[in-house]
Amino acid sequence: MRVGAGQTLRVVDVQGGQVGDLFAFVDGDLSEHLSASHTRARINRLFPAIGEAFMSNRRRALLELVADDSPGAHDMLIAACDAERYRELGVAGGHASCADNLSRALAAHGLRPLFVPQPVNLFMNIPVVAGRL
Repeated sequence: MRVGAGQTLRVVDVQGGQVGDLFAFVDGDLSEHLSASHTRARINRLFPAIGEAFMSNRRRALLELVADDSPGAHDMLIAACDAERYRELGVAGGHASCADNLSRALAAHGLRPLFVPQPVNLFMNIPVVAGRL
C-alpha cells in the first residue's frame, strides 16, 4: 500500500490480540526505511506516543502516530519473526512469518528488499525490566 504525504493509514486489530509488524519504505528507494532504532533515539523512549514521528534510517520522519485507540503499547525492540526464529522454537516444516509476508508483498510490486528491517510491532506489549526483556 502506498501512503503519500498528508494521507492517513489506519491499522485495526479486528479480532484482538494480534500483533502487526509495521514496515515502511520511501517510495522508489527501498534503502530508506522505517527504523525502530532511529525512532527510539529521536523520541528518547521505548514506545511511541501520539504526536511522535517514526523515523527512517536516514533520520527523516516517515510516519506520525496521530491517534491510538489501543492500549498503547507498540514494541520497537523485537525483530520480525522469520523462518529461523520458528526453527529455533522447534516448529517443523514451513510457518508463515512477518519477514516472509513482507518479501511476498514487495515481490507483488516487483520489488525486493536488500534485507528485512526491524519493524514497529503494533499492539505488542513487551514488558521491559532493567537489564532484560
